[in-house]
This record gives sequence, C-alpha cells and structure tokens, in this order.
Amino acid sequence: MLLPFLASLVTPFTRNDCPGSDRLFKYVVGNGNAKQHLWQNAPTRWVKGKHHGYLMECHLSDWMDRYTYFHGQFYEAGVQLVLKKLIQPGDHMIDVGANVGMLTLLSSHLVGPNGRVYAIEPNSDCCSRIQRQLHKNRIENVQLHALAFSNATGEAELKIVPSHAGYSTLSELSEQDQQTFTQSEQIATIRGDEFIQSLTDQHKPIKLIKMDIEGHETQALRGFTDTLTHDRPVLITEMNPCCLKRAGSSAAELFDLLSNLGYQAHIISTHNKRWQPIELRLSPTSEYSSDVTNDVCWIHAEDHQSRSRIAEHIHCPAPMLAAA
Repeated sequence: MLLPFLASLVTPFTRNDCPGSDRLFKYVVGNGNAKQHLWQNAPTRWVKGKHHGYLMECHLSDWMDRYTYFHGQFYEAGVQLVLKKLIQPGDHMIDVGANVGMLTLLSSHLVGPNGRVYAIEPNSDCCSRIQRQLHKNRIENVQLHALAFSNATGEAELKIVPSHAGYSTLSELSEQDQQTFTQSEQIATIRGDEFIQSLTDQHKPIKLIKMDIEGHETQALRGFTDTLTHDRPVLITEMNPCCLKRAGSSAAELFDLLSNLGYQAHIISTHNKRWQPIELRLSPTSEYSSDVTNDVCWIHAEDHQSRSRIAEHIHCPAPMLAAA
C-alpha cells in the first residue's frame, strides 16, 4: 500500500496550502476519481480539521474523503468561507443534506456551545458516520435527524450509489442511472416548516439553511415557504441544472421561487493568489441561464445585517457562465 509514502510526501504541502500543492496532489494522489485504482482498498483514517479542530473520519477509497484527508478540510472552500462569514456564536442553522457531516462539524464549531445545528440526512450509512464523529469529538450542539425535507410529509425511496455516499437522490431514474444507483432505502420526508414547528426551541429563529440534496432543492424549499417569508434565513444551495432536471425542476424554477420571496442570489467562487489565503468572491446575479453547477448564497433583500458581513466579498460583474 502506497499510503504511508504518499502521506509523508504530500500532506505537509497540501495541509499548509503551499504553492504548487494542488499540482502535487493532482499528480501523486489524483483529483476526483483519477488514480482511483490505487485507492480501491484504502483504509479509513482520521484527520483533524484545520478550520475547527474536530477529528474527521475519512474513507480513503472515496475521492471526496481523500481530498479532506490530505488537505485537512472539506473540498467546498467557497461554501466554508461563506459559513465562516455568516454564522455567529449562538446561531441556529440547518444542514440539509448533511452527507457525512463535514459542513456539520464546521457549523458546530461556528455556532458554539450556545448555538444549535440541525443535521438532516436520510442515508443511514451517512447518519452512522456523522454519529461516530459527533461521539468521538464529544459534540453536544448538533441534533441529527434521519429524514429528508420535501414539499410533502410522508415517505419516499432514496436511491443510493454504494461507492460514493454523496450520490443519493429522491428523483426518478432513467435506465442508465439505475445501473449506478443500485441500492435504495425507504425514508421519511417532512416539510421544513413542520420540522421547525416541532422544535422545542422555536423562539430561536433559524439564521442559515445550507441545502445540497442532488436536485431536490426546489421541492424542499417549497416546504419552507412560511419560514422563508417570516424568518428570512440566509440560504446556501447547490444549483445543479442536471440534477434539478432529473428531479422534474430546473435552475430557472428554483431561481424564480426564491426571487419571488425577496431573495437575491450571489454565485459563490474563490480566487487563489500565490502566497495568499484563498479569497472568497460573491457575484450577484439576477438570472441563471447556465448548465454549469454552482453554489449560490441567497440573502433576503431586507437582511441588511447578513449583507454587511459579506459586503467586502461582493464582486461585480458576475462570472461568465456557460449558456444552457
């Protein structure tokens, strides 16, 4: 197994964001599924997160976990920088589609002992892994809920890709997709407004909702209309036109839904200069006519406090997006 050699060679560079470390990681470890054959039977390792100090469980046979292990942080740098800017000690937030809990751990650190994180994840394997990390780190400000948010309360079938926990969907699958999503679970679904009404500490408003649920975002947000109208939490959503289409929605529909509720969209991106920390950029946009996947930060037009916290990172004009 090459892991000890690779770790000793690459880790000091990647975990310290040294110039050239991205190229070194790509060449030795491999981006995404590149060099996957070298990692097929790789072990599980724990690594301390450099943004929060918690131990993270990394399955090195999975490309996403390899990135986390070698860098000491989850791969979605832009989303993490937004969370660090907007979440304050004592806040309550919801991590919808918590997956294996990497952003849950960061959010737990940011809200502190007087805050609360509600981690929503229907995949039973992912829930088990989140629970192990919460236990190992003695985290008490996270509530884990094994269910999915949707526009109706009931039950649904969650289709799962066994080799990668991040690929789970409630969408109907084509014959081609069925060859990849080979496992499934019956799960509970609930409207977001009903979930919030069930909380014992309703007096504390939800300040931020992060949502990455493989195209089911539109349906889930339709179950949150009361909350979005009255509490106006900041939203961070993935905008994946392909997944949205598979779920019977579209980027335009999701954009129109939130725009009509008074939300303004900011495309999340990062800019990396040599010898300097990664820079967060938020590009306002009034439409989404792209087939490119982006993370988007939505802030209500009357939420001046949140807007002031990110003002220095607002970058105009919006980046060029590939036409649909």
